[in-house]
Amino acid sequence: MSEQTELHRKALARFYDGFYARDLAAVLATLHPEIEFESRFARAGGTTYSGHAGVSGWFSDLADAWEYIVVDLGPSRDVAADRTIALITLRGRGRASGIMLDEEAAHELLWREGKLARLAYIDVDAARDALGLEA
Repeated sequence: MSEQTELHRKALARFYDGFYARDLAAVLATLHPEIEFESRFARAGGTTYSGHAGVSGWFSDLADAWEYIVVDLGPSRDVAADRTIALITLRGRGRASGIMLDEEAAHELLWREGKLARLAYIDVDAARDALGLEA
Protein backbone atom coordinates (compact mmCIF):
# COMPACT_ATOMS: atom_id res chain seq x y z
CA MET A 1 0.00 0.00 0.00
CA SER A 2 1.43 3.38 -0.99
CA GLU A 3 1.96 6.13 1.58
CA GLN A 4 -0.78 8.22 -0.03
CA THR A 5 -3.21 5.29 -0.01
CA GLU A 6 -2.44 4.71 3.66
CA LEU A 7 -3.08 8.40 4.44
CA HIS A 8 -6.41 8.25 2.60
CA ARG A 9 -7.38 5.03 4.40
CA LYS A 10 -6.60 6.60 7.79
CA ALA A 11 -8.57 9.75 6.88
CA LEU A 12 -11.53 7.58 5.85
CA ALA A 13 -11.33 5.66 9.12
CA ARG A 14 -11.38 8.98 11.06
CA PHE A 15 -14.37 10.14 9.02
CA TYR A 16 -16.37 6.94 9.64
CA ASP A 17 -15.30 6.80 13.31
CA GLY A 18 -16.54 10.38 13.78
CA PHE A 19 -19.76 9.48 12.00
CA TYR A 20 -20.30 6.45 14.23
CA ALA A 21 -19.60 8.50 17.37
CA ARG A 22 -21.96 11.26 16.15
CA ASP A 23 -19.03 13.66 16.55
CA LEU A 24 -19.70 16.41 14.01
CA ALA A 25 -16.43 18.23 14.78
CA ALA A 26 -14.44 15.05 14.07
CA VAL A 27 -16.32 14.52 10.79
CA LEU A 28 -15.82 18.12 9.67
CA ALA A 29 -12.10 17.92 10.48
CA THR A 30 -11.73 15.31 7.70
CA LEU A 31 -13.62 17.37 5.09
CA HIS A 32 -12.40 20.10 2.76
CA PRO A 33 -14.34 23.35 3.34
CA GLU A 34 -15.80 23.07 -0.19
CA ILE A 35 -16.96 19.45 0.24
CA GLU A 36 -19.69 18.17 -2.07
CA PHE A 37 -21.45 15.41 -0.16
CA GLU A 38 -24.06 13.04 -1.54
CA SER A 39 -26.28 11.30 0.99
CA ARG A 40 -27.39 7.75 0.24
CA PHE A 41 -30.86 8.57 1.50
CA ALA A 42 -31.26 11.95 -0.20
CA ARG A 43 -29.77 10.65 -3.46
CA ALA A 44 -33.17 9.80 -4.95
CA GLY A 45 -34.08 13.47 -4.74
CA GLY A 46 -30.75 14.56 -6.19
CA THR A 47 -29.73 16.32 -2.99
CA THR A 48 -26.06 17.16 -2.52
CA TYR A 49 -24.85 18.84 0.66
CA SER A 50 -22.25 21.56 0.07
CA GLY A 51 -19.60 22.85 2.44
CA HIS A 52 -19.32 22.31 6.16
CA ALA A 53 -22.70 23.99 6.73
CA GLY A 54 -24.38 21.56 4.34
CA VAL A 55 -22.76 18.54 5.97
CA SER A 56 -23.84 19.87 9.38
CA GLY A 57 -27.42 19.94 8.07
CA TRP A 58 -27.08 16.38 6.76
CA PHE A 59 -25.77 15.27 10.15
CA SER A 60 -28.82 16.79 11.83
CA ASP A 61 -31.17 15.17 9.29
CA LEU A 62 -29.64 11.75 10.02
CA ALA A 63 -30.10 12.16 13.76
CA ASP A 64 -33.78 12.96 13.17
CA ALA A 65 -34.37 10.03 10.78
CA TRP A 66 -32.33 7.20 12.32
CA GLU A 67 -32.37 5.68 15.78
CA TYR A 68 -28.86 4.52 14.92
CA ILE A 69 -26.79 4.19 11.79
CA VAL A 70 -23.35 2.68 11.40
CA VAL A 71 -20.99 2.68 8.43
CA ASP A 72 -18.40 -0.09 8.32
CA LEU A 73 -15.45 0.55 6.01
CA GLY A 74 -14.59 -2.40 3.80
CA PRO A 75 -11.93 -2.67 1.11
CA SER A 76 -10.73 0.58 -0.42
CA ARG A 77 -8.15 1.60 -2.99
CA ASP A 78 -6.83 4.73 -4.58
CA VAL A 79 -7.65 4.51 -8.28
CA ALA A 80 -5.97 7.87 -8.96
CA ALA A 81 -3.86 10.27 -6.88
CA ASP A 82 -6.97 12.16 -5.80
CA ARG A 83 -9.65 9.45 -6.07
CA THR A 84 -10.52 6.52 -3.80
CA ILE A 85 -13.12 3.80 -4.20
CA ALA A 86 -14.40 2.22 -0.98
CA LEU A 87 -16.93 -0.48 -0.20
CA ILE A 88 -18.98 0.14 2.91
CA THR A 89 -21.77 -1.57 4.80
CA LEU A 90 -24.63 0.56 6.14
CA ARG A 91 -26.50 -0.71 9.19
CA GLY A 92 -29.20 1.08 11.10
CA ARG A 93 -32.77 1.37 12.31
CA GLY A 94 -35.21 4.06 11.16
CA ARG A 95 -36.47 6.22 14.01
CA ALA A 96 -40.14 6.48 13.00
CA SER A 97 -40.50 3.38 10.81
CA GLY A 98 -38.35 0.94 12.76
CA ILE A 99 -37.10 -0.33 9.40
CA MET A 100 -33.78 -2.15 9.63
CA LEU A 101 -31.01 -1.29 7.20
CA ASP A 102 -28.19 -3.68 6.33
CA GLU A 103 -26.80 -3.06 2.87
CA GLU A 104 -23.55 -2.88 1.01
CA ALA A 105 -22.82 0.37 -0.78
CA ALA A 106 -19.83 2.02 -2.45
CA HIS A 107 -18.28 5.45 -2.15
CA GLU A 108 -16.25 7.35 -4.68
CA LEU A 109 -14.16 9.86 -2.77
CA LEU A 110 -12.19 12.78 -4.19
CA TRP A 111 -9.39 14.39 -2.20
CA ARG A 112 -8.09 17.95 -2.10
CA GLU A 113 -5.33 19.16 0.20
CA GLY A 114 -5.47 15.89 2.14
CA LYS A 115 -9.17 16.18 2.94
CA LEU A 116 -12.34 14.76 1.43
CA ALA A 117 -13.59 17.14 -1.25
CA ARG A 118 -16.37 14.99 -2.71
CA LEU A 119 -18.24 11.92 -1.51
CA ALA A 120 -20.62 10.21 -3.92
CA TYR A 121 -22.30 6.83 -4.13
CA ILE A 122 -21.48 4.57 -7.06
CA ASP A 123 -22.67 1.17 -8.24
CA VAL A 124 -21.40 -1.61 -5.95
CA ASP A 125 -20.48 -3.91 -8.85
CA ALA A 126 -18.48 -1.13 -10.53
CA ALA A 127 -16.70 -0.49 -7.23
CA ARG A 128 -15.92 -4.20 -6.81
CA ASP A 129 -14.48 -4.21 -10.34
CA ALA A 130 -12.35 -1.13 -9.59
CA LEU A 131 -11.09 -2.85 -6.43
CA GLY A 132 -10.31 -6.07 -8.30
CA LEU A 133 -12.93 -8.04 -6.39
CA GLU A 134 -15.50 -10.47 -7.74
CA ALA A 135 -18.95 -8.97 -8.25
